[in-house]
Amino acid sequence: MDVKIYNTLNENEEWLLEIEGVGVAGIARNESDNHIIGIAVYVEDNVTNAQKIPSELGHFEVFVKKL
Repeated sequence: MDVKIYNTLNENEEWLLEIEGVGVAGIARNESDNHIIGIAVYVEDNVTNAQKIPSELGHFEVFVKKL
């Protein structure tokens, strides 16, 4: 799973970062046991096109978090 999620992130990171207000995209991990749970997209308070951020990328859930 690690390789698939890293490949998915690499394939999509560039266009995600082009969305105004998106600052960083990375791997989302569970805080309690550090397991990979999906893709994290960190946004600024002024994100204008949050609807462009998908809820899923390559079968991985996308978590939108504030910077």
